[in-house]
Order: sequence, then structure tokens, then C-alpha cells
Amino acid sequence: MEKPEPAEAPSNMAICGRYIFSPAIFAHLAKQGPGTGGEIQLTDAMASLARSGKPVYACPLEERERRLDVGNLETYYRAVVEVAGPLLEG
Repeated sequence: MEKPEPAEAPSNMAICGRYIFSPAIFAHLAKQGPGTGGEIQLTDAMASLARSGKPVYACPLEERERRLDVGNLETYYRAVVEVAGPLLEG
């Protein structure tokens, strides 16, 4: 699901932009109509792939790791401040 509101999120899982797919993903992408923002969404093709019985694997974050959203200018800025801010202070 592409950027759901927290109350609508189907799980506590997120995708962090590093993928390895089998060639099967291309058939599922080809079947997708426009999704969020009028674009063909990779997340929709991934869900279709999983529904077809093909494996989709995930790697969980380590206990102290945190995901930083950089999907728009505001969240990108917050991520930069969080990561680089302490470096600039020191």
C-alpha cells in the first residue's frame, strides 16, 4: 500500500527502496493500472506477486535501527537534520 495514513496501514511493515526481484515482477507490473498519484506502483505489483503465490522476502530492521521517510521535501529535510544535525554541532 503506497503511503497509507497510519490508521489505514495494513501492517507495521515498510519498504525502504532496495529491491531484488525475480523476472516475474515484470508481468505483474504490466498488469497494473494507475495507482496512487496516477502512477503504476511497484508496491501494487509486489502485492500481486505475493497473491499469486510467489515468494516476496523482507529483511527486518535491527532492534535499534529506525526508518526515515524521505518521500517528500519535508520528511527529507527532517531526516537530514536528524542524521547530519549532530555532526554539524560537534
